[in-house]
Amino acid sequence: LVLAAAMVASLVVEAVADQQQYRFQLGKRQSPDEPAYRAGFVHTGLWKYSRHPNMFCEQAFWLCVALFCAQATGADLGVLCVAGEYLGGFALLAMLMQGSVALTEAISSSKYPLYKAYQVKTSMLVPWAPWTNARVISQAHRSRS
Repeated sequence: LVLAAAMVASLVVEAVADQQQYRFQLGKRQSPDEPAYRAGFVHTGLWKYSRHPNMFCEQAFWLCVALFCAQATGADLGVLCVAGEYLGGFALLAMLMQGSVALTEAISSSKYPLYKAYQVKTSMLVPWAPWTNARVISQAHRSRS
């Protein structure tokens, strides 16, 4: 029941993230000079907490599918980790998505100057509270030392 709920939740959140991205891109095309679109990339809503919330939810969904299948067949957790019968496909998909995320990150950071600041403040994949400006500055000072 928990896995089924997690699967549904990941699908719903992924759909919301995709819809937010769609609305942003549509608005950017129609009114590129509006302040909300000047950065060039979506950074509000779910995108405030993760630079790729849709990809995170996609991976979470497929992990739930793998675990659901393992549970349905009564697989031992130790076998799951070693043999990869259920998690192997998920692992390959996760690697593919990580490559896609890396490519998207490279394109966005080269295309939008403010994207680098967004990268510093916002988690790449796992939704997390964004860093404050004070924390970013503090981290920058520590890394220089």
